[in-house]
Amino acid sequence: MLTLYAFAQARHSLVLGTDNWDESYTGYFTKYGDGAVDLLPIVELTKGEVIQAARLYGVPADIVNRPPTAGLFPGQTDEGEMGVRYADLDAYLLGKAVPKDIKARIEQLHRISAHKRDPIPRPRPFVRD
Repeated sequence: MLTLYAFAQARHSLVLGTDNWDESYTGYFTKYGDGAVDLLPIVELTKGEVIQAARLYGVPADIVNRPPTAGLFPGQTDEGEMGVRYADLDAYLLGKAVPKDIKARIEQLHRISAHKRDPIPRPRPFVRD
């Protein structure tokens, strides 16, 4: 992120993030890594909608169809790490019924990642003499 911000500053630009609704809701991003951005233009799109948009804009099929991964280690996938499929997560976010265990896992991920979405806590202002 340091490099991205250096490039952006040199070009009087902003850093755009690629987090989608699924990633934002579950906290599936690194707080001061890929989550350190100025704007989140696709944060209101589900993972499925991002894939639809990619197809619409002609992103090569080998990229669109590749299992989402953070590339942390060989064989790693987002769904494996989260313990929930994006299709189920999309359904949950869109208000559709999902199995109770899936719902519980999604809500757990949301709960334990709240610190990533909330503003940095600050003390209350105090009165100076």
